[in-house]
Amino acid sequence: FRGVYVHIYGFDIPLHDKKMYPLYAKCAELDVPVSVQAGHVLESMPSEHGRPIYLDYIAADFPTLRLLGAHTGWPWVEELISVCYKWDNVWFGVDAWMPKYLKPEIQNFIGSRMGMDRAVWGTNGLPWKESLDQVDGLGLKPEARQKLIRDNARDLFKL
Repeated sequence: FRGVYVHIYGFDIPLHDKKMYPLYAKCAELDVPVSVQAGHVLESMPSEHGRPIYLDYIAADFPTLRLLGAHTGWPWVEELISVCYKWDNVWFGVDAWMPKYLKPEIQNFIGSRMGMDRAVWGTNGLPWKESLDQVDGLGLKPEARQKLIRDNARDLFKL
């Protein structure tokens, strides 16, 4: 496996619920990263269970488990940023939004000294060429851009 994806919505349990711990433990044991949808959900159900701050619990309990908070964590962007700053095993997924719509906090994070090592670009099905062109429009330093679009994913997924 290259990774496991968790879409918690619809199961009525938060990301850090102990019911999820056997999955996290097995992924840590097998050295398989876990990507979770962090933030709101478009389906007709509450978004609360995907709050990015819940990754704080998982990262603390599974320090060797590589975690990706996918979809920017919106509307709780600052929660996801803070968890990424705190834990070396948590990455910030810059996906599911076209880059021109990213909040300034996200743009600042992915261009910062620490944030540039924690952000991973993706599209989640959006037009990849247009998305990549918009990444170029963010004004990132070449090193930050390279890490965002390639190097950090290589590290996270051990490619």
